[in-house]
Amino acid sequence: MGMDFVALLSLPAGPDSEAIRALELGSPSEVEDFRRLLALRAYCHFGEDTAVWVDQRCSDWVYLPAQPSLPTTEHSLRLPSGFDLYFGVDAVLAYHPLRWVKFLKDLEFQAAALDAVRALCEALAAVECAITCDYQPIYSEFLAGSRYAECLAAMTGAQQEVETLESLYVERESESSLGTAYRPEEDRLRQIVRWPQDRPLPPGWARSSSTVWDSQGYWRFPFAQERARRLDEDTRSALSSIGGAKPEAEPPCSPPPPPYLDPLFPVKRDGYCGYIDLNGAFAIEPRFRNGTAFVAGRAAVWLDGWRTIAASGEFVDESCEELWGGPWIDPPLVDHPVLSPVSRAGDEGRRWGFLDQQTRYLVIPCRFLAVRSFSEGLAAARGEAGWGFVDESGRWRIEPRFSEAEDFCSGFAAVSNGELWGYVNAEGELVVPFRFDSVSRFRPEGVARVSLGRRWGLVRADGSYLWEPRA
Repeated sequence: MGMDFVALLSLPAGPDSEAIRALELGSPSEVEDFRRLLALRAYCHFGEDTAVWVDQRCSDWVYLPAQPSLPTTEHSLRLPSGFDLYFGVDAVLAYHPLRWVKFLKDLEFQAAALDAVRALCEALAAVECAITCDYQPIYSEFLAGSRYAECLAAMTGAQQEVETLESLYVERESESSLGTAYRPEEDRLRQIVRWPQDRPLPPGWARSSSTVWDSQGYWRFPFAQERARRLDEDTRSALSSIGGAKPEAEPPCSPPPPPYLDPLFPVKRDGYCGYIDLNGAFAIEPRFRNGTAFVAGRAAVWLDGWRTIAASGEFVDESCEELWGGPWIDPPLVDHPVLSPVSRAGDEGRRWGFLDQQTRYLVIPCRFLAVRSFSEGLAAARGEAGWGFVDESGRWRIEPRFSEAEDFCSGFAAVSNGELWGYVNAEGELVVPFRFDSVSRFRPEGVARVSLGRRWGLVRADGSYLWEPRA
């Protein structure tokens, strides 16, 4: 561990056994999305495909056969996404090996990590959440057995609460007599080394910036406000003290409005980020160091700091704090308004089916090894022969033959042969062959983000490239 991401969740009533059991069986979709992003960006890979309990007292990880006695800070529940959840008396510490500076400066990782933490807060019924890193007293105090309030009270002086997430990252002039320099190498482009600031550099070397970054304090994550904004209109009307006419309710299966209004996609050429349209032409020429996807006609770009641009490429005087989507935004899934996954344990182990939430009848028997929620009339299900897709009657619409399968979105679903990923349509035809290491959902414009190792690109529904994968 070393300056990694940490979230401390407040649970006044203590950890709930049913909520923990649910996390053992499967992670929320936002947590799985975070896991997919880590794979897509080739950041890190975690070997476990299911949640496991880990004995943290051992230098070599030792997996436990069952849940230990809680609360304890000597054992953790490790999720497939890499989160280690430690259950204290009135708090849960969520540790992730995502580097703290990566979280603070990479908006794509930041957005996915916050979405994952928000989902964990909701799953565990947390009432408050503090975001910081494992170098701060919050982390050490919790592992020493302190309660949530005691952990926050340990953050004194410069380590106290900050108002904004951006305030956790600070750049300042180095006070050390040693600076950093780039030394050319035969087998690499450059190597960063420590070098005295008052000593001349050897030929071919270059001085790097004299500034260093620092981070102190913690940020109180307003996840409850985000959750309240997602409540349906009826619930919000009941909770709100403000009167007025109730807005007309949306049909139960209507998807939320898509967050992308401009079909412009950030890509990099020669190290600079620009935006291409659906024809693959640059609508905004590459001149930024980094950029996010457009959200409601706005995107965040890095030039001399993070700034907001419009679809025309012009800068606008607006905050970019809400533009956390990263360079790609997956479209939302449309869950079935009635059918939901359910499992039962039997002689052959746990099996999954689908329950009608209105009648409470088991309309699709529990005969599958695993399932995903219905999306666009089909649900991914795993049989003895692999993953396939069933319709609302429980019949195989696409025969099970895949090692993995994701949800249908915009008419296509990502499937894997065990090594590489491709896409099928609703008829089960492999419209994009198996050739990618990781993939995203298709957007309604008929474009998906894919990767080949550390190279990423954009693919069309016919398998052709809108932007060929490149570093």
